[in-house]
Amino acid sequence: MPTRPPSNANRSTPVLSTPFGFSNLIFAAEDDSVLREITEQELLLSRRKRPHQKSRNGCLCCKHRRVKCDETFPSCSNCVKRGDKCKWPSHPQQRVRVRSKSPPGVASIGRNLPGCAFPSVNLLHMKLFHHFGSTTCKTLVFKEVWEGGLRLSFENEHLMHSILFVAARHLSLLSPNETAYSTAALSHLSQASRLYREALSKPFTESNVDAILCTAVLLYYDAWTNMDFMPADADADSPAPFPDLSKDHLFTFSGGMLQIFMKAVPLLTYNQSPFIKGIIHSPSRSIQEVLSTSHVNLTKYQTFLAEWYDRPVERRALELPKLSLSEISDDGAWVSPPQDYQNTDDPQQAHMWVICRLSVLLVLLEHVCGDSGFSLIDHPDLLENLSRLIFTFPIFCHAPYIRRLGEINSGSLLLMYHFYRAARMLLAPYKQCWWATNRATVLEKVLEKALLG
Repeated sequence: MPTRPPSNANRSTPVLSTPFGFSNLIFAAEDDSVLREITEQELLLSRRKRPHQKSRNGCLCCKHRRVKCDETFPSCSNCVKRGDKCKWPSHPQQRVRVRSKSPPGVASIGRNLPGCAFPSVNLLHMKLFHHFGSTTCKTLVFKEVWEGGLRLSFENEHLMHSILFVAARHLSLLSPNETAYSTAALSHLSQASRLYREALSKPFTESNVDAILCTAVLLYYDAWTNMDFMPADADADSPAPFPDLSKDHLFTFSGGMLQIFMKAVPLLTYNQSPFIKGIIHSPSRSIQEVLSTSHVNLTKYQTFLAEWYDRPVERRALELPKLSLSEISDDGAWVSPPQDYQNTDDPQQAHMWVICRLSVLLVLLEHVCGDSGFSLIDHPDLLENLSRLIFTFPIFCHAPYIRRLGEINSGSLLLMYHFYRAARMLLAPYKQCWWATNRATVLEKVLEKALLG
């Protein structure tokens, strides 16, 4: 047992009669130099558990396993590590707990936004926001608007949720085993859609129009990546039965998307919006200018595709005609749709509009896949124009064509088959087109089977 040294002893050196490692007693300094034995009551107090905050609003999985939940929504760390689907109580106010103060300048993302499902910023939000600014925005169309869009998101909640949604959807495709990303994407998409409807119900102004257009573009990426209209048992290798194309948001949302942009155009010129450059720019015209030196006659493709407007599709319709050098004339004229969008109620005219835009893609495909040695890598601006042309292609399809598509009209399906085929072959080598490759691959197979069946 440790004892007090004699009063005349050197008090600077305490005396221990028991080796420290073999004693279950606790020693404490009585003053600056003397150690004393702690009493039994002090020993019991020291062994008591430290007070801690219990998890009262944790997920149902952690409650069932009787482990402490960190209450991170939409997926807590325990469920993420175990690969479980995180389930929460039905009361929305119980889903999130404010755990710590947000860093200065970041709290406005969530805590200052009334009605937000995420009252504080967590690490996942910060990761998604960083991924969008550093990676995802470089893969999207209208590259000139996203630097300003990131700033506007701190003042527009619908835009912030849209940014986090697209980043989460991008990461969910890059890391399909990380279920937290897909869960976060659905959560932010739901919030963005609700808040966006509220924003559209209010007048457009010079101060909010850019944020509204940014959100419109970002939400359209959900239409490109959302394949919920496909039957549950269909995939690229065994697509059956045929999907209900009337539920494909890529086309059902296209009319509303176009109306939003046309409504916003008068305001864009006053606030010097970066969208002005993107709206004026014509990607199909830019592609034509790059390929014009080859003197390819677009009418070859247009005449061939128009042949199947009101007649049954044969197998040869799926195989485009080869443009031999003898068939390419020096005076071949570009036949393109008008630069100004003109609405039409005539089904055949709407069909021909789609053919004109599609023929530009087919000529480019002939160059890339032919023996000319032409490569998109050597033309980075051309790849950007190609991405924008494909992204906006469904938006400029007129209502009569979309109706015929929903009615499973063979001539309309044939154009979509060649569109998805060209998109797959042109974009597959490039990771920045992550939003289009899966849809193009699956729909090409689905439409091929439908046309030949």
